[in-house]
Amino acid sequence: METIKVKIRWVILNEGKIFLAKLKDLFACLPWWTLELWESFEQCLERELIEELWVKPVIWKQIYNQHFLGKNGIHIIDFWYEVLNPKDYVNVDITKTSHGHELEKVWFFDIDKIYDLDFEVKPKWIKEILSK
Repeated sequence: METIKVKIRWVILNEGKIFLAKLKDLFACLPWWTLELWESFEQCLERELIEELWVKPVIWKQIYNQHFLGKNGIHIIDFWYEVLNPKDYVNVDITKTSHGHELEKVWFFDIDKIYDLDFEVKPKWIKEILSK
């Protein structure tokens, strides 16, 4: 039984707005995916950004990490990376990507209004983390 799961989250900020992904009939979040056993953090970050959004990250930097106990006692370690070519993500068309069908929509949203949405944004403390 797997007891540790490593996830990579992308933080894409552009002119005071944050890039969110809305999962179908669920919540919005920073885009994230689970690290495969065979890949490095960098490979996961690049692979998932290309699969989901069809845009290759030019450069990134780690800005945060967290550990929490998930469902069924699985330890989850999140590594947050800021993607430093945000303008490349402004006009993403998920209908043209290989994994866009997993998402309802993606967009940049004013970070100061992130808690005003009519659906949940995860993690709930995203604005506080990014303000540090």
